[in-house]
Amino acid sequence: MAIDFLMLGLSLRQVEGVLNLMGQSFGFDAPDHTTVRLWALRMGLYLWQRTPPKASDWIWIVDHVAQASGGKCLFIVGVRHSVIQDGNFVLKHTDVALLYREVMQSCTGDDMFTIFTMLAHRVGLPKQIVSDHGSDVLKGERLFQAKNTDVLLTWDMTHRMGRLLLGVQSEDDKWAEFKKHCQRARVKVTRTPWAALSPTSTTSATRCDHFDTLVLWAQKTLARLDGGRIGLIDSTHIWTKRANRSLRKMLSDADRGSLRELCRQSFPDAVTFRQAVVSKLGDHEQLDAIVRASDQGRRRYEKHFGWLESFRERLQTTYVPMVKMTYSAEKQVKHEGMHRESARQWLSSQSALPKSDQHARKYRARVLRYLRHEGGDHARNMAVLGTSDVLESLYGKYKRYTDRGPEATLNSSILILPIAMETLSTELITEAMERASNKSLKGWCVKTFGRTKLSLQRLLGFAKLASEPA
Repeated sequence: MAIDFLMLGLSLRQVEGVLNLMGQSFGFDAPDHTTVRLWALRMGLYLWQRTPPKASDWIWIVDHVAQASGGKCLFIVGVRHSVIQDGNFVLKHTDVALLYREVMQSCTGDDMFTIFTMLAHRVGLPKQIVSDHGSDVLKGERLFQAKNTDVLLTWDMTHRMGRLLLGVQSEDDKWAEFKKHCQRARVKVTRTPWAALSPTSTTSATRCDHFDTLVLWAQKTLARLDGGRIGLIDSTHIWTKRANRSLRKMLSDADRGSLRELCRQSFPDAVTFRQAVVSKLGDHEQLDAIVRASDQGRRRYEKHFGWLESFRERLQTTYVPMVKMTYSAEKQVKHEGMHRESARQWLSSQSALPKSDQHARKYRARVLRYLRHEGGDHARNMAVLGTSDVLESLYGKYKRYTDRGPEATLNSSILILPIAMETLSTELITEAMERASNKSLKGWCVKTFGRTKLSLQRLLGFAKLASEPA
């Protein structure tokens, strides 16, 4: 039960709190959060060391999980081809089985070939290998395919689309300028009401370098401006000397003199200010321009985000279409797999792009080339898996758990990951607790990771010395 709660995304202390509440209701002593963690690690160790089943129709999904320090861990999970034969390409965590796992400091293509060869003898030759085509993995895959020509190698859809987007970005000087503006705007609006419109942070690494998130942010921000929603942040209207100067060619001296009486007044919104102007000038033909010039929210918006206007056309003709092409292609492949009609089917769903937009047309051509290559000659009813999203999702669950920890290092918490692939039962948990003891867990951790950073700090005397004053 404690492990079930942990897999729901609760922290260890939250699990302890839930069990305490249940213990008060049902009359049992709830375990401490450290005990819950120990149970989970023992369960994970049992699953980690369990021999995977052998089959002739495995599809391997390969990737590394890495932390800021402490090496990386290679995971190979498998899904049976029979699972996707009925069009079930959106895989659940429990659809895959852990076939191989190894904590390592480094890995070469030759290492990957050795691992693939050994794993094929253990669990059976795979029909397909899906990966992000990292340099070490790709070399190992090609060496393995040279010995086993029937094995299909597939470039994961999400990673490939990210690489294609990066390729187009590198050829577009305007994008580098756009991104710099976003970074500057984010810094300027921090700790101001305009932080509600702040661009997405670009500090973390992503496959497409935040292209889609920044483009969608810009599109939504311009839409809010066009829809008049900027006033929800600041609706103040003041007739200032600056506004008076901006309309000096549109207003007579008498009109400006009448408006000068409003200079020191602040109006809470456009309606109130418009009424005040009408009382001075009547139904003036430049009334809308006067109200717009006095809009303090728009003026402050233009100060922080006015640069977006110079990218409006670029967004409409290049960047937004590229994001839509990416999302539509990913949605199609992730739900239907890859087959020989994938490219034609995707192209028929795309609206025409402006002929003058070379970047968007080049990107569309590259996506088509990728879909044709990966779709090959596979009939629609024999489509192949096109994404490693299920493994990425497992990594996401693992990182959500480890992000709560004090150290971003690869450690025993990696044992949490195999648990997410299992449908837990009382029998399975009982067997795991009987076979994976605390002693075996400690021995595995020392053998796999050596001394932890905390234990080394204690050894070096980082802890408070007994001779130091309290």
